[in-house]
Amino acid sequence: MHPPEHWHKQAQETRQLAAIVSLPSDKLNLLKMAEDYDRQAKAAEERSPQHEASQPPANGPGRDSSRFRAA
Repeated sequence: MHPPEHWHKQAQETRQLAAIVSLPSDKLNLLKMAEDYDRQAKAAEERSPQHEASQPPANGPGRDSSRFRAA
């Protein structure tokens, strides 16, 4: 699996190529590819350990589910 930076770079390079392509259908296809790369980057960010560490606990911030456990 590639890190988010890889996908961001792919998206950027694809948009640069789309900027110089003259055929509208090719330009549109390249821009769609760049959007797909952006989605890959977002997915990679969500899989990264840094992203998981920055997320609040599943039971919400400030909530301690341990007090609801049976003794």
